[in-house]
Amino acid sequence: MIAEMHKVHIVLSPDARRTPESLQATLACVRELVGLEDVNERRLARYGILSGCVRAQDVAALQSVPGIEAVEVDGLQRAL
Repeated sequence: MIAEMHKVHIVLSPDARRTPESLQATLACVRELVGLEDVNERRLARYGILSGCVRAQDVAALQSVPGIEAVEVDGLQRAL
């Protein structure tokens, strides 16, 4: 079975990044809700941007997570 995965960039709100506890709570929520894969946190501390891959059907669910300002789809990947 081939699963469609989207590479996404997730912009966290300033409130979600204000304290280490609020940041970890937001990240835990994202990981539990959509199972973010191939996580890249290089731009997280400075810009509040988290990148990774999610299943195509989970992209819309990310936007409902408290602490997320925006979700941008960067590309489509197919995985077995």
